[in-house]
Amino acid sequence: MKLQYTGHPIVDTGLAVMIARAKELEKELKVEVNKISDLTPEIIEKLIVTNKNWLSNANRKLNSYTMVFSSNGPLTNASSNPDLVIKNTQRKIGVIQKDIEEIIANLNVNKQEIAIKQEEIEIITDNKKIKSARKTIQEIEKKIKKYENDFQKKEESLKKAKEKLGEKESKKKNTEEDKGLDEYKKIIQDLVNDIKSLEDDRMKCEITGLYPASKVIEENGKKLSKEWFPLFGSVQDAQTYPSSSRTFRASAIALLASQFLPIGVGIIGNRLVCFQSNDYASEGIPLFQSLVEQIYKDTIKKTQILDKVETWGKGNAYNNITLLLLNYLTKVEEEKQEIDFKHLCLNLWLFSNSGQEPALEIYELPSTTLQFLWKVWRGIHRAEIESYIRAEKDVKYSLLECIKDKKEYFPFYPTDKEVTVEFKEFLPDKNFIKIIEEFGEKLSYKKKENTLTLKQPLTTEEISKLYRLYDTNLPYQTAIRKLLHLQSQSASVELFELYNQQILGYTEDALIIARWIAQKLTEREKNIHTWKKKVEFNKLKEFMIDVIPDEFTYEHYLKIFPCSIHPLKLDDKIKNINHKIIRYYLYQTELLKIELPMLKDQSFAHPKYLKIKSFAKDFFDSYIDEEGKDRFKRRILNVFSNNQIKPRDIENWFASLAESGKKNYTNEEWDDLCRNEDGENDVWEVMFQLRLELASLYHQKYSAKN
Repeated sequence: MKLQYTGHPIVDTGLAVMIARAKELEKELKVEVNKISDLTPEIIEKLIVTNKNWLSNANRKLNSYTMVFSSNGPLTNASSNPDLVIKNTQRKIGVIQKDIEEIIANLNVNKQEIAIKQEEIEIITDNKKIKSARKTIQEIEKKIKKYENDFQKKEESLKKAKEKLGEKESKKKNTEEDKGLDEYKKIIQDLVNDIKSLEDDRMKCEITGLYPASKVIEENGKKLSKEWFPLFGSVQDAQTYPSSSRTFRASAIALLASQFLPIGVGIIGNRLVCFQSNDYASEGIPLFQSLVEQIYKDTIKKTQILDKVETWGKGNAYNNITLLLLNYLTKVEEEKQEIDFKHLCLNLWLFSNSGQEPALEIYELPSTTLQFLWKVWRGIHRAEIESYIRAEKDVKYSLLECIKDKKEYFPFYPTDKEVTVEFKEFLPDKNFIKIIEEFGEKLSYKKKENTLTLKQPLTTEEISKLYRLYDTNLPYQTAIRKLLHLQSQSASVELFELYNQQILGYTEDALIIARWIAQKLTEREKNIHTWKKKVEFNKLKEFMIDVIPDEFTYEHYLKIFPCSIHPLKLDDKIKNINHKIIRYYLYQTELLKIELPMLKDQSFAHPKYLKIKSFAKDFFDSYIDEEGKDRFKRRILNVFSNNQIKPRDIENWFASLAESGKKNYTNEEWDDLCRNEDGENDVWEVMFQLRLELASLYHQKYSAKN
């Protein structure tokens, strides 16, 4: 009988590990196994029989095994595996002793350094140097104190470990062996035998819904609990539903697959992670299987040379998972596989099986994520995106975490940190100093120290100019590369816009508007460096109205700054991101000039858009008819610019239109437009949008173009 994936990630990960193992043993098995349909009960039996101790030996070395099945798992339970406990304690003692030796060595080195500094103080007469030497001694003394504390803690740990070892050795009988290990091997063999009877008419497995339930665990005198399948409680277990009257039914396939699971899982934070992709039922090799096979290869190599193996991804999991995905994409590209990324998504199952509080979270990486990575990885930005990923240090701000949470990826944006490098074996000439002066405030050279300081990010053109200065001088090139590496540069425009569109959901029009605003700021603002440091929203609003009202419309504003509905306010999260987007474009001075997109025929999500449009149009027409063009400019637009229009004025305009007989200017309409849930006027955003539309109406009617 041929097997199939179940859709349950814990079971399917174990099955994928079996396939990876079968590929490794292809010569011994004399059969090719590439996908789940190639896997049969007979092949599974051969995987176990070929080396009976392989699975138990591998699992015993893995920290992931204890995380999957807890410390009471059949291979790690202290009461049934005394030999293992003794060996682990001996190994722990060896590690502690090595740490103590290292601490002693560091103590000796630091004491010698103090002695040298004290001798220097007796010889030198310069007060500054004496002061510096004494400061160094104080710093070394702090280190010594820390090492002495560490030494004391390690000594206590060593004492406890030796006491534990003596206790375990005295309790252990000379003839006693690890019966837990023997029981485990027998149960594994029984599960293999039970898999052969998949065709019988027993009750179905409640984990997969596909295969007959097994009684192997119970027949061996054990309880079917979390020690045999993750997150699986017995009737007495805290993990079981309170109203349950029996344990779940599980098939031999599910139980055996779970024993292969520790070799194919990773870790994120303090939780294990396994993968689930929606192509598990396809005829080809599903995405999750490819990822599991790579984890298996990495993990199994370590078990061959180490006594204890950390769970895959420990310390930098999101970074490793991203690179794992990129390796998969490389394989897809090299093998010219036809993958439909438009409909492919990947779930990360993060779970914990420890203690009384098991946990499970599922994070989806949607098709847009995979499409983004695929476009980037097979295009011209492969090296660029890889450099960002390999430089990641904090999981919270990793690319995968940002994609998952749909938030901006900070390394793509310019940074304001100043960084300095020293030129070694290179002495700048007059030409160099003259060129550096052309960079203005961005670069600073100090002749005495022979250092170059980068104060502001450089554009692509400026970077090229720096490189070209002495393109054959290796020490110079090395220093410049180091300088640019220390201060990460913003992403290329193509990569930046691809991320913003596919991951953050910005439209092409919104990004064009942001770029256009940055272009106008660069053209018309004298102190552009202030804008580059921080784009203040209130100043930006003034710029939109006072400097570019003839081109920038109410519709353009709403496109780049969407609003929440009641009361009418900007979406703060999007507003903050857009500040950064505009700031990003301010650094891209080499961009070609662009035109604003036409948005007149587009509909906008917020329902107050039409109300504000009609309010502005009715008031504009009424005022122009009664007072004329010049007074409107002087008494409305100019007064707005001086911040002298108040909420009371807007309310009076609304009331005057109601008195003139205009429809839809009722108290209810005012409430809907300008009052919050407490019945208070909340009109500041309404005022700005109204002002923007009034300025736009005025310029449309009276500008020189018209």
